[in-house]
Amino acid sequence: MNSVIEKDDNVMIFQPKLAQLLGLNETIIINQIHYWVKKSKNIIEGRYWVYNTYESWQKQICFLSESTIKKTIKKLEGMGIIKSGNFNKSKIDKTKWYTID
Repeated sequence: MNSVIEKDDNVMIFQPKLAQLLGLNETIIINQIHYWVKKSKNIIEGRYWVYNTYESWQKQICFLSESTIKKTIKKLEGMGIIKSGNFNKSKIDKTKWYTID
């Protein structure tokens, strides 16, 4: 019998109270950014940052559309919960960098 859950599937955990306060999509994205920031070695302005394109975030959070991720990140930026910037060496590289404020 085939299992729906594969052995190497990632597990996402979130806090229900945070989801009640901010929304489920917002909580999922905050947790994903937090996960990568904790693994990051990129220190800028005294903070750890992680970079990704919206397409890359969507590959990680495959049950949310790219447009939902983009809209949710913009909402979190507007709320001051996450910060973003462009710290790429090439000016044409528009990959955004993120940290939790």
